[in-house]
Amino acid sequence: MKLNNRKAQNLIEFIIVIPILIILIFGIMEIAVFWRTANSVQQIALTVAESAASAYVSPDAYQSDDPTTVGVDETKTPSVCIANTITDDATTNMAVCRALERLQEKLPSLGFSNVKFTSVNMGNSYGSEPFMFYEYQNVATGKLKAGDIKIDIDYRDPYKNGVIVQLNYNYTTILLGCEFTLPGGNKITIIPRNMEISSTKIQQYNQF
Repeated sequence: MKLNNRKAQNLIEFIIVIPILIILIFGIMEIAVFWRTANSVQQIALTVAESAASAYVSPDAYQSDDPTTVGVDETKTPSVCIANTITDDATTNMAVCRALERLQEKLPSLGFSNVKFTSVNMGNSYGSEPFMFYEYQNVATGKLKAGDIKIDIDYRDPYKNGVIVQLNYNYTTILLGCEFTLPGGNKITIIPRNMEISSTKIQQYNQF
């Protein structure tokens, strides 16, 4: 009788411990993948900033010789410098072109390739081409929803403040995620399914 009781007790302990152990293992794996992804986002942003800083954008190429005119002289504006495989929103800023091209080159480290981007209209208060604040976000494709990847490129005053780049990625957990909805409609999140990973704002000065 005592032997049967002991076997029953061992079975109960096994049933309780094994799920906890499995969750713990999955949690460790999830944290490892998350930190690897966060590190990749930071490294990509650094590489993109370095590429942007390596391009020289001359203010003279965008200014009119006529002092009575204001803004860009179209006769002096450089041609569009970015392939439409990356974005349909043309820009003549070579620094931004290099940044987006390098971003697309590095995105496979996050598991994505051939990602296309669209620009976000920031308004006139954020400068004008080429010295302005640029924001691009991905177009929905495959596993990526629109806006899962965003990149900010601050090129308003590159000669004084350098080029400032920040990359944002909407990370979806692979193994864990715990959310449930209460009868009243309120959602309770214990472990979020989606978490935004942002690089630091990386400031790179023109390398000339």
